[in-house]
Amino acid sequence: MVPSALWFTAIKLICLMYSRLVDASTGLFSGIFLAKLSASTSFQGLKPEQAQQQLDELLAKADASKTHWSGLLNTWLQLLAEEGQLETTVKRLDAFAAESKELAPYREYLFDLLYITWLSRQEEAGNTDWMDTPEWQRLEDKLAERGTELLTLLMYLQEVIDSNLKANLDDFLEQFITDDELDFQDDLEVYEEVIIHRDWLDLTYAEMVKKSEALEEETAIPEVFTPLFCFFKSPEKAQINLLATLAAGGRISRNLPVVLTLLLFYKGKESINPGQLLA
Repeated sequence: MVPSALWFTAIKLICLMYSRLVDASTGLFSGIFLAKLSASTSFQGLKPEQAQQQLDELLAKADASKTHWSGLLNTWLQLLAEEGQLETTVKRLDAFAAESKELAPYREYLFDLLYITWLSRQEEAGNTDWMDTPEWQRLEDKLAERGTELLTLLMYLQEVIDSNLKANLDDFLEQFITDDELDFQDDLEVYEEVIIHRDWLDLTYAEMVKKSEALEEETAIPEVFTPLFCFFKSPEKAQINLLATLAAGGRISRNLPVVLTLLLFYKGKESINPGQLLA
């Protein structure tokens, strides 16, 4: 779903850098690639150095698969760079996802990245009245059910970057989601289960993933609920976060791509071993 009051207010505070959205896209596609590469191998319970060694062994034999996913990433980045009408780019996104069935489960995350790129371009161009344009009025209802709360998390991270602060779950919940000065209270119930269970960050990755995945379908944000906890467990240690998320088990095919999207947007591509990222 496209967020409402939360990002309508937040968009006034941020100007997203295109390079970070490219990094985030690299994170999403690299996460999909790594998750598929690891599907036939158990990483569960491994220490970071053990997981790293096992992942390196898989990567050494994965040239064809990596080339395939690098091609999809480059096609996506070309689409992301286009500056056409929003409706046209969304249609092209849907066609792109339909052409590659492997991307179907990730279509709404791609929508988030495409949509936030469009929003940032409006800000950069000084189009402060874009919500009053005929295009937006026509598309608002059509887009109401598109996307996920990944968009909100990226907005929070951009604010953290702009303020030279460090991302953490308490700050996200108390200063970004529930800040009385920023009229975010309408969206508070979306994060109710995150607020209640924020102490899960004190658990191991495996314990945290097990608990959050058992609950996520009952929440308002199942697409990002578990990845959110994984990211905020150790946002400053990107490589360790990647390996720990992989070793935690659970829905790696969803958790790893979303976590890597957030990590690369926040910390940049240099925070991850380059051999694990698509070019």
